[in-house]
Amino acid sequence: MTLYDYIKQTTHDSNENGDGIAEYIVTDVDYDIETYFYYEGWDADDWAIAKNIIAKHLNVVEVIEPDRVVVDLSPMIERNIHNGTFEKLFIRNNVDDIMDDIMAIFSGHVSEEWLMEFAESLV
Repeated sequence: MTLYDYIKQTTHDSNENGDGIAEYIVTDVDYDIETYFYYEGWDADDWAIAKNIIAKHLNVVEVIEPDRVVVDLSPMIERNIHNGTFEKLFIRNNVDDIMDDIMAIFSGHVSEEWLMEFAESLV
């Protein structure tokens, strides 16, 4: 199951506030990282759209708690590292360096345009 599908499936169960937003703690199967993905309903901006595209390319490997999952982020990076776009986006185009930066990237230290280009390059 993709992270996107998991979030859509479980949001209503875990969203006690009824505000349409649920936070998911996402870790990687191989690297010690923690990042966050959100369900934001239909009022998504470009940032949320890019994160949703990324979530559609990530597979849930393990559910630790309903709002904490392990995904195959580093294998997804490795699968896409030679797609041409990564070479333009990253100064050091290798899995270790990208994974070192991924928490900052997903936390908003890049522009919406940058994140969208990254998301749209994934296969």
